Parts: sequence; C-alpha cells; structure tokens
Amino acid sequence: MAHTWPQAVRTALIRLTDAGFTACLVGGCVRDLLSGRQPNDFDLASDARPEQVLDVFRDQTVVKTGLQHGTVLVVLDHVPLEITTFRVDGRYTDRRRPDSVRFTRQVTADLSRRDFTINAMAWPWPQGQTRACFDPADVIDPFGGRTDLEQRLIRCVGQPEQRFDEDALRILRALRFASVLGFQIEAQTAAALRRQADLLQHVARERVFHELMLLLGGRNAGPVVAAFAAVLHVILPVLPSEADRIGQLAGTLARLPGQAVVRLAALLQPAQDPDRIDALLTSLRCDRATRARVLSLTDCRSRLPEPDLPAVKHWLRRCPPDIAREAVRLEQAALQAGREPDRLNLAQLTALDRQIGQITAQDACYRLPDLAVSGADLLQLGCRPGPAVGRLLEHLLDAVIAGRLANRKEDLLREAKNELEAHP
Repeated sequence: MAHTWPQAVRTALIRLTDAGFTACLVGGCVRDLLSGRQPNDFDLASDARPEQVLDVFRDQTVVKTGLQHGTVLVVLDHVPLEITTFRVDGRYTDRRRPDSVRFTRQVTADLSRRDFTINAMAWPWPQGQTRACFDPADVIDPFGGRTDLEQRLIRCVGQPEQRFDEDALRILRALRFASVLGFQIEAQTAAALRRQADLLQHVARERVFHELMLLLGGRNAGPVVAAFAAVLHVILPVLPSEADRIGQLAGTLARLPGQAVVRLAALLQPAQDPDRIDALLTSLRCDRATRARVLSLTDCRSRLPEPDLPAVKHWLRRCPPDIAREAVRLEQAALQAGREPDRLNLAQLTALDRQIGQITAQDACYRLPDLAVSGADLLQLGCRPGPAVGRLLEHLLDAVIAGRLANRKEDLLREAKNELEAHP
C-alpha cells in the first residue's frame, strides 16, 4: 500500500535531522505503517530538548504548553505536529501524568514508558535524506511489537500492573484496541486489567467517555463486551451481571452497524428508566448531541408501534424517521441475539421498517408542518387566536393520518369551516 504523508511531517523530520538530532516517527503511526494502513496521525519524537526544538522551528508557530513534559506543538503549513523529546517518566501519583520527566538521548528508554508493545516502536528518519521511504527493516522494536502485531495481540510494555497503575485509562485503551483492530488481549495483560478495573473510577469521565465511544465503534465491540463485561461494569453499572444477558447484549452489538451512538443506546437499554440513563450519560460528561440521540433512541424504542399505518404516522410525530429506523434495527438486533420478543416479533419489525420507508419516500403527511394549511389560514376563517388554532390543526392532522381527509388545502379548509360552525 502506498502511504500518503503530509509534507509537514517530512519537513519537520528533515529540519530536526539537518540540525544534527535524531528524529523518529513513533507510536500508532508506526504500527499502522507496518500493518499496511494509512495513519490518521503522525507522532514525532526526537533527542532534541524542548528548547532546541523551539530553536529549530523558531520561524514557525509553536505552542509551548507541554514544555514541562517535553512536548512542543509546531504548526507547519497549517498542520499541527506534536514533537516530544525522548524521556523517562517519574511516578504517576495522579494516575494520569508523570510527576516529573527526565530527558534522554535513548529512543529505547523513551519507548519503554509506552503502553502496549504495538505502540512502542519507532522509525528514525535517515540523516541527510529528503525523500526517504518507510522501510520496515529500519523500525526500532525493543519489546517485540512487530511479533505481537503479526500475532494480533495487545500486550503491555513491561509489567501490566505498573502500566495500568500509572494511567488507568490504559485499561480502556486495551479494550479499544482489541475492538478496533480485532486483536486479542494477551493473557497477563487481560488478567491485570481485570484485577485493576476499579482504578477506572479515578479517571476523568471525559477521558473514559472518549475511549468508550471509540471502543463501541470498533468492529469487534461485541466480543470485547462479552469478554470484559465486569471491567466495563465499573463505568457502566447498568450492565447486567448474568452471563446469558451479557451474551445477548454482546450479540446485539455485533449485529448493529459500527455506529457508536446506537451501540451505546443498546448497552444502556437494561437501565430502561430514561432518567437513570440520562443521569449516567451526564456523569460520563457525554456531549449534548450524543446524549440527545441516545435518549431519543431509548424513547422511540420504548414506543414501537405495531405496523399499522396511522399508528406509525402518529409515532413518527415524536420520533424522527432516521432515529425511528435505528430504533427498529436496534430491536431487531436484540431479538436476533436471542432476547425474547417484548411486543413485536421480527416479522412485525420488518413490516414497521418498510412502512417508515414508504412514509418518508412518499413525503406523507404526519406532522403539523406537513399540513396543506397553516394557523394563518385558520385565523382567516375566523378561528379565535390562541389554543383553539392548535386544537383545530391537530384535528385536521388526525383526520389526514386516519385517511378521512386528503391533505389538500380546499378539503382541509372545508373541514375546518364545518368544525368552526359546529363548535363556535
């Protein structure tokens, strides 16, 4: 596979090596390059100290907020690049960031502080080169990351207990990589993250939520949830503890498309109570858009109508078609995973999905804005301003949905006039 590198990445590496420093690609981008995938991000590391990095890029925009931990953000051609000095970390008393760092000229020492072996590899830019190509033979791999990559394993660098104690978010990162990459978690790493799962209670909720959503968007989310439900229970206490119910829930995720929001709604469904779901999302510092969608999905799923055209139209009045179809597919996935039908069986759900498609394709009238008349039209007929206008519009919409009236202006005005005469 031919990889595309931003020119800014090459420029940064060339500048550092031309100034006499070692400069490397590190972490996830090296992993992706070895796997034949196009990296989304490029992380750079160097033996240049922060003040030396600032000097090399003195003609560029730089952000100095990470200097104490050896990181300089350089903006080249409008591309932000983090350049981190090789370092050895001190203690992590806050279980997130090291209390102190010691800079080093050894890339191996820097790689030893990283989370997993597949992320603890580096590729050095060749000195004096301007158009170097990535060569796997040049990868620096002191901890067997390439072997684990080939064997599709997530393994901690060094002692798993120490890695997770330093930053407990690595517990969720291990699950996320297993989900997204489709890898297995190495036995000692898996045992340690299960033992230390309670450490997740000390991690900022925003960080937890971010990793959770990445995990749920992965192709292997179902099997990961099945295998590590007890770990996820620390951050999602609504998850059931019974093995059969977890199996059904994991099967539901596996049958849903890779939309993290829909899968999150599936995971939270055992809570049933919308207030409890809302409280949990709030505690996770969930963003507003995701929170609104999950709650809307939960509400729509709880009100699934039988595939009767008027009933479906009334349901769609409070449930937008895109969310309605997601709610139907979520319910279908749950039944296919072995859950007993609540009200609708699979055949009814298929018919319901078909009716939603027909209603939207035909641009059918099922909401007040769809009516061929407006409140202004009713006022011209002599309807009193205020609640009476809304009641009359609702009456007209009910008649259209039930099929008693066509959604034509003349028919609706005639019916409105009759109603006004009958109930002045």
